[in-house]
Order: sequence, then C-alpha cells, then structure tokens
Amino acid sequence: MTRAIEQSLYAQMQSAQELERNARETLSQAHKAYASARKVFVRHRAEWINAFDELERQQPAPLRAFAFGGVR
Repeated sequence: MTRAIEQSLYAQMQSAQELERNARETLSQAHKAYASARKVFVRHRAEWINAFDELERQQPAPLRAFAFGGVR
C-alpha cells in the first residue's frame, strides 16, 4: 500500500511540475505578446498624433481642444 501511495504522489508531483512548466511558458509568451502589442500601440499613437498635428497645421486650433480635451 505504501508503494502505491508513493507512486501516486510521485505521479502527482510530476503532473504539478508539468503544469508549472506550461504555466511559465504561457506567461512568457503572454509577456512577449504584450511587449509586442505595446510597441505597436506606441508607434500607432505617435503616428496618430503626428497626423493630427499635421491636420492642425492645416486647420483651425479648435481641433486640439476637441481631440485632447484642451490639454496635451
């Protein structure tokens, strides 16, 4: 009986270690995906602001107050 319990505990430990490895890999992938998405967001935000600045140069100043709540 003791041997069966030891084998069961060992199997559970191996399963837990596998789950931990999978969780670490998933977390690593999530961090990489977030970093990539953040870079894209920052780049697109900068492009949007630059495009809006160009529009502002071509049109009256109230555009900035509308888009940025009057604060930038």
